[in-house]
Amino acid sequence: MKRRSIILQIFLLFLWLGNATGQSVSTMQFEDDRWDFGTIKEVDGIVSHTFVFKNTGNKPFVIEEVAVSCGCTTPEFSRAPILPGKTGQIKVSFDPTDRPGAFNKEIYIMSNGRANRNTLTIRGEVIPRPRSVEEDYPFIMSSGMRFNTLSLNYRYVEQGKLRSMTIGYANTSSKAVSLGFDILPENPYLTVSAPKSICAGCRGEITVTYDFRQAKIWGRMSDRIYPVIDGKRASLSVSTTVTAVDNFSTMEDGTAPRIRLEPSFHHFGDARRGDRLTREIKLTNEGKSPLIIRWIDQTHGVTSNLRTGTSIAPGQSIRFTVTLTVPDTADGTYIGTMTLVTNDPIRPARDLRLAASIR
Repeated sequence: MKRRSIILQIFLLFLWLGNATGQSVSTMQFEDDRWDFGTIKEVDGIVSHTFVFKNTGNKPFVIEEVAVSCGCTTPEFSRAPILPGKTGQIKVSFDPTDRPGAFNKEIYIMSNGRANRNTLTIRGEVIPRPRSVEEDYPFIMSSGMRFNTLSLNYRYVEQGKLRSMTIGYANTSSKAVSLGFDILPENPYLTVSAPKSICAGCRGEITVTYDFRQAKIWGRMSDRIYPVIDGKRASLSVSTTVTAVDNFSTMEDGTAPRIRLEPSFHHFGDARRGDRLTREIKLTNEGKSPLIIRWIDQTHGVTSNLRTGTSIAPGQSIRFTVTLTVPDTADGTYIGTMTLVTNDPIRPARDLRLAASIR
């Protein structure tokens, strides 16, 4: 949701700047175009402020559009003509539900054949409502134990380093419970640290660490951590994902390799189950030092003649073939993936996707 809101705000800003180029001063003059709600409580619900404006021009105008950068902000206004010298109002409401913390929202107003362009701003800070233990720890494990997440994504961890993430827990039972873990499959680079006994009503954190300080490995790892509560393994597990990559801290700026795949996605069109579909791929090193293929992973049905350890000199390209064998069970659009882990520090893992529409 945050990403969509940011994209919308950027779009509105460019639209606003583009439309505003060469325009005259707006005759829609506000007494105040900013309002600070101060500190508000989420539990108190929607807050509103009415902005008052005056038509300082010599012609009537009509408000044509009021755009907001967030669905939490709602404008109310009249489309009746505003005569010269007369005033009007725009009521702006803000819904603080699930929006704790500071906020700063803009409202864009266009009127008079879009010759008038004005911006209003509301701001404030939301005090979050008290949350229940069920909201903060939505995943029920067993014996009254609840977790706040079932997934940890570490993205990249460099060789010679470690990275930890945490799982929040709460014991909602009336007695202490014992806590242990089974890691499947066993992984010498993955450790879990937590109290062995959790008191009744207690909350805390479990620390999960990938440690590559003594490892010289590359590639993606996916593991499952099963809590063992009072000697019984829980049915739910925590999934963890990490990609081990080069240690880039010693790489000098401007000397790094840069990978380019052409194409990085290919659709073969219509295909039948069992078809073998082949495509040639161009791999280019656009950087300043050798590009090395550290690790290759392919989903079911994908094969290639590219090999781990392949090195491409700066400015050079190689070509390799990749084949998608459509499984007998495939239906609809089938997509196979080939993942390359290289020593490119900007984007160490790159995916090549192949698709086909099953007839």
